[in-house]
Amino acid sequence: EVLAILKQDGEKIRNNPEEIVRLANEHILPLFDFDKMSYFVLGKAWTQAAPEKKAEFQKEFKELLISTYATALSKFSTSGEVLYKDTIVSPKNAKIAIVPTEIRQKGAGPIQVAYRMFQTNEDWRIYDVVIDGVSLVTNYRDSFASEIRAGGIDGLISKLGEHNAPQEQSGTVTVQPASQTQ
Repeated sequence: EVLAILKQDGEKIRNNPEEIVRLANEHILPLFDFDKMSYFVLGKAWTQAAPEKKAEFQKEFKELLISTYATALSKFSTSGEVLYKDTIVSPKNAKIAIVPTEIRQKGAGPIQVAYRMFQTNEDWRIYDVVIDGVSLVTNYRDSFASEIRAGGIDGLISKLGEHNAPQEQSGTVTVQPASQTQ
């Protein structure tokens, strides 16, 4: 759906950060399981956090992911294409799968993106994205762990809020790698 929208209205959308964020919110983020991602990213800190801290973390984490996807969407060329490869279902658990894709853009090498998913009672949800062999969950877990050690979950939430704030205020869409969100 998003690719079709970008192909149809790509130039207009790329020049409108609010529209890019709307697309990410409406079409991409509903496919993610933020409880599972949060658990994998925070580990013990997630299980020990109070419900209101979990909600605060997820709000800021979603903002970070929206920014990440909005940046990627803003750079996607209307001449680009996404190739979906054969889905790999876990031999140990048929409710776990990897959907490998390849993003091809003119003037750039292909980007390998794999979506790690699990099946709920209703549908499939993404719990990790692996881009060129780098896991989003692992990357954030590593970078967030040091922040949690230094300032606890409150410190992490505060840092994420500081990172997200300029994007909300200026209306621009920029993002740093997860390793720089500390």
